Order: sequence, then structure tokens, then C-alpha cells
Amino acid sequence: MTANLLMTWSSAGTFTIYKLVSAFTVIFVSLGP
Repeated sequence: MTANLLMTWSSAGTFTIYKLVSAFTVIFVSLGP
């Protein structure tokens, strides 16, 4: 149960970080030359 919960948290955390990085990249490119 603990391992399953940890996997779920890890997956959610990775997805959230991926979205933040993607959004930052889009904004950076938009502001760039």
C-alpha cells in the first residue's frame, strides 16, 4: 500500500513539474527574440 501511494505521489509530482517546465519554456520562447 505504501509503495503504491509513493508511486502515485511520484507520478503526480513528475507530471506537475513537467507542466511547470513546459509553461516556463513557452513563456521564455514567447518573450525571446
